[in-house]
Amino acid sequence: METTENWTPPKAETDGLKLYLETHLSFKLNVDSHCALKEAVEEEGHQLLELIASHKAEGLRDMLRMIASQWKELQRQIKRQHSWILRALDTIKAEILATDVSVEGEDGTGSPK
Repeated sequence: METTENWTPPKAETDGLKLYLETHLSFKLNVDSHCALKEAVEEEGHQLLELIASHKAEGLRDMLRMIASQWKELQRQIKRQHSWILRALDTIKAEILATDVSVEGEDGTGSPK
């Protein structure tokens, strides 16, 4: 599994965020495309555990735990990236709104209260 701990939030600027969003979407689609395979492996692994002697099953149990753990980490990273993207979008939006307000104030085109 590619390590995801070193990933950082995107910069709050449009070009960087666009690239980050494309990378995030590609990563999420890649992870999602493996969901059915992961579920099939887990299901067959659990069926196999029922058929083999318990002293021979420990390695398989460990492997199934590792698969489940890595899957949870991938899902957690996707959620973390999503929140980072939303935060960067909020920052960009606030900057755009602040710029619009200051331009309106300079032009005198602001609406009367």
